[in-house]
Amino acid sequence: MQERTSAEWQAILARHQVPCGPLLSVAEVFGLPQMQARYNVVTVKHPVAGPLPLLRNPIRFLGRSMEYRPPPVLGQHNEAVLKGIGLARALEPVAGVGPNEEAS
Repeated sequence: MQERTSAEWQAILARHQVPCGPLLSVAEVFGLPQMQARYNVVTVKHPVAGPLPLLRNPIRFLGRSMEYRPPPVLGQHNEAVLKGIGLARALEPVAGVGPNEEAS
């Protein structure tokens, strides 16, 4: 597969009537003209990354709106997840270990 380009493989497969298409990077997907023309990209404000483009839900209903939120920052939901799976004790500090202490 690595001996040919994506375009070459698409041409070969098309000649044999095999449905195919290119595998695009995220940047390539966001850059497609039809993504912009069909309003498939929405930008949200991320607290760390700043403006962050996201793909809109392709399923849309008349009179309904969708809320788009940025992804969480690292660790943002740790407490809720650990409590939700019964590991609230994992949130307790370990004796002798803290921001200004060394393990004994």
